Amino acid sequence: MIKISKNWGKVGAAIALRVVSNFILKGVNKMALRAKEFGVLFLILTVTLLAGNYNKGLASSVEEERALIEGAKKEGKVVFYAAGDIQLSKLYLDAFREKYPFIKTELMALKSEGLFTRVLAEARAKKLQADVIQSDATYIAIYKKEGVVSNYRSPEIQGYPDYARDPEGYWASYYDNLGVMTYNTKLVSPKEVPKKYEDLLNPVWKGHLAMDTGDARWFGYMETFWGREKNLDFCKKLAQQNITFRTGKTNLGTLLAAGEFKILVTWYLDSVERLKQMSAPLDWVFLDPVVVNGHPIFVPASAPHENAAKLYYNFLLSDKGQELVASVGKFPSKQTKNTDRILTEFYSGLKGRTINPKVVVTASGLTADKFAQHSQKFRSIFLQKR
Repeated sequence: MIKISKNWGKVGAAIALRVVSNFILKGVNKMALRAKEFGVLFLILTVTLLAGNYNKGLASSVEEERALIEGAKKEGKVVFYAAGDIQLSKLYLDAFREKYPFIKTELMALKSEGLFTRVLAEARAKKLQADVIQSDATYIAIYKKEGVVSNYRSPEIQGYPDYARDPEGYWASYYDNLGVMTYNTKLVSPKEVPKKYEDLLNPVWKGHLAMDTGDARWFGYMETFWGREKNLDFCKKLAQQNITFRTGKTNLGTLLAAGEFKILVTWYLDSVERLKQMSAPLDWVFLDPVVVNGHPIFVPASAPHENAAKLYYNFLLSDKGQELVASVGKFPSKQTKNTDRILTEFYSGLKGRTINPKVVVTASGLTADKFAQHSQKFRSIFLQKR
């Protein structure tokens, strides 16, 4: 990596000015500049501008963090509302407190629907206690409409893929669940493994596929990517494959490993790899589009401890925060120079494999209302006659 001196902007400007002055003093006509000389001048000016912008951005980021730290010292506390794994949330807060020991941390962890109900109730009563909120992606649009979310743009947002951040700066995802098709390696040979979703419609798989009764979200994601007509056509054909339905991905994964069926249509990569480490005869493939279930976080517009809130938000989105996510076997939304290495050290089965899908579909545009519609349609296609 090229390191640019913080003084390069001034040095480059001085060099560029001297070059231009020499041209003028020698009476060189602008139109007669030799291509090589013009190229050198252009390069110097370009690097000067880039260096100036780089240094300006770096200084601004450092100044912002310094100001946030001073403000957070006075606030002394940050409250994190999270929907998901309590132990993971505690781990992140512990790491944050280690970096900023003057900030006490508090966690409110609930299931997605319960957290959504609580946040809206507190916000409408103007008594929201949260400083940072981790939400289910389908509720973000409602939070924005209700004015719950601030549009704080973190300086750490650079490098995040478009699907993992709000274009207006309202939120960013700090880790993702990557959807994969999983199969039993004792029952499916490498040559037989489906390469695309349409391959699942092959008569050879009839009676050998499984899905979760709660896979309505997958149905909605696919409609977002394929469009209503194509998705309905595919799912109606898929429903003719005599699919085994059970409730709960963990339950389905155990049954798959036991050979109750050959293929689980959609699961999460980290869950598959954890079972593989226990010698389960499983493997996975990405089918395009890869369903990515993100975990958006945001700073509320009425955060009681605004400075501490921004510090914690920035911490989760920072390279260190993303590498912390990887260290516990979760897939960070942003790649750093170390995340792939950390993940392959955690999951030996990932060595030599591509774990960054190119064609993805997320919950972007999906709302709780649309999700309810998708759930009804999913049930009518797959479960109604069962």
